[in-house]
Amino acid sequence: MSVRSCAYAQVHGTTAIIDDGAARKQAKRAGVDFQGTLGLLCDAIRAGLLTTAMVSGLADRLLETEHHLPFLPGGFQAWADENGIVSTVED
Repeated sequence: MSVRSCAYAQVHGTTAIIDDGAARKQAKRAGVDFQGTLGLLCDAIRAGLLTTAMVSGLADRLLETEHHLPFLPGGFQAWADENGIVSTVED
């Protein structure tokens, strides 16, 4: 799927959503803009489309499917705070 995402992004001048390391390397070589799922979710929080609680739940579900993230289940908020990714202020 990531090869198709990369090709689509290249043809249409968009950003590919790629989490696989090998696909990211290929995207870099091809000059294709890409972003990972976690980055996309953090952008959605910053834009006010999602809350940190929502993304925390989504991240935990991704981890259940063996998706690799830089924190353990329940760790999104602490990771986001430590890395200055999102504000802890919720509406």
